[in-house]
Amino acid sequence: MNEARKTFPALNIDYTVFFLGTDAEQEAAEAKEAARAAELAKIIFSGDFIAAEYITERGQRRILHHSTRPGVVWQLSYIDPDGVPAMHENYVSAGGDPYEVGSIHTERQLISHFVHAGNDTDLHLHIITKGGQAA
Repeated sequence: MNEARKTFPALNIDYTVFFLGTDAEQEAAEAKEAARAAELAKIIFSGDFIAAEYITERGQRRILHHSTRPGVVWQLSYIDPDGVPAMHENYVSAGGDPYEVGSIHTERQLISHFVHAGNDTDLHLHIITKGGQAA
């Protein structure tokens, strides 16, 4: 098992650009998001990936790991600063029944979560992999 820490510099995209910006400004913002999404997908969807964690500005831990729920690939767990689990989200269906396990979000929504988490501040990921390079 390998551990690594990777910092993704804040994207600093003003989201009003998607409503008020020029076509060129919108395309530039979309390109920044797409590049970040590709970087994150390369890590998360590698065969060696086990888990990734980041801590929000308010001290909440968010940990992406394999789900124990039937038919769900990933679980994003939210742990409050006092150590109490607050919630979780399911990502990527492998035949899971949403009526039994709850909503199951897509691969794209998973990556989007991390892209947006690193928009206003740097995203510091603690990454754990089975072997090889962690990040």
